[in-house]
Amino acid sequence: MTWVRLIFSFTYTLVGLSGCFAFFYFKNYPAAVLAVATGVINAILSHLHFLNHRNQLQEWYNPSHLRQISWFGFYSFAVSTSILVYFAVLEIMDKKPLLPIQDSAVIAMVWCLITLKSGLILQYYARSYSKHNHTLLREEPAQEETSAETQEITP
Repeated sequence: MTWVRLIFSFTYTLVGLSGCFAFFYFKNYPAAVLAVATGVINAILSHLHFLNHRNQLQEWYNPSHLRQISWFGFYSFAVSTSILVYFAVLEIMDKKPLLPIQDSAVIAMVWCLITLKSGLILQYYARSYSKHNHTLLREEPAQEETSAETQEITP
């Protein structure tokens, strides 16, 4: 199952980065920026899946770091939702056509949905990895000091 997650997240990383180049070429800059955001979010997710598959996740991240990554997923979801609402309002008010590509708000809305989905998936997996796959990191037991400094001299 981890391989399927890894393949899908890596594919979305490649699609996001290639979409960035394509939309910069067609001069649809909002869609290009959203494609880069999707690529970055899925690159983080691919990294988490890869480390989990190799059982090295707890060596790289502690549960606190994974919760921060989860919050990043939530923030990307919230920002994508806001951008989606913005482009939906623009589309309703201006009624721009789908073509030409550089003026299309519909393409940016589709990338908002993809980025929104990627943010939610990143939040879900980072949260589940922090709860289920991690016990608190083992701390080294404190060594007892036996030096002369720690021994009290009693009268």
